[in-house]
Amino acid sequence: MKLNDFSIDNSFRRKARSGVEESQLGDLSEFISAATLTPIANSHVWSLENSGEFSVASIRMVIDGKRFPGVNSLTRWVKSVPIKVNIIAWKIKIDALLTRFNISRRGIEIDSIACPICNSGVDSTSHLFFQCSLANLKAVFEGVFYGLWWSIWIFRNKLLFDKEAPTQAMIFDNIVSISFYWCKFRSKASFKWNDWLKNPYLVVV
Repeated sequence: MKLNDFSIDNSFRRKARSGVEESQLGDLSEFISAATLTPIANSHVWSLENSGEFSVASIRMVIDGKRFPGVNSLTRWVKSVPIKVNIIAWKIKIDALLTRFNISRRGIEIDSIACPICNSGVDSTSHLFFQCSLANLKAVFEGVFYGLWWSIWIFRNKLLFDKEAPTQAMIFDNIVSISFYWCKFRSKASFKWNDWLKNPYLVVV
């Protein structure tokens, strides 16, 4: 339809039939008549920027939004460990590690998606860190963290209610001893105190 045309009838190869086509043509004519066209040169507008100008940053944000899954909770960065360790933890959280399963899911052909450690499950993030036989070691360290929380709670209560205030240096000794006794009496493996100090992994062997 040209700017100087008063009707859109000439824009079609044939005239509209009565009934539905005629009704649709009327709606289209009413819609077009409400539009105001300005005789200026055409130009491209980038809708991802308020300025209308293209930017690499805006398209990168769109690609990242499609590629990386959104998470409701903020990423927790631990300053006491290297940055690369924090990045691994972040990738585990969003399932972005290049496991065999994730590689195959991207359409890349590989020989096998089996776990290279146990060869009895799919090499995925959930299997590697939570289900694989080697992941049993994780349960030991979880017990140590539980011992840490327990020791802090006991220290807090003694600080409030005991006549003699405990020292903070005793917390770490308590963590070691508590986690030892907890694991010793709940583990099928047989080990002694010195063994626990040297290698806690003996618990899951």
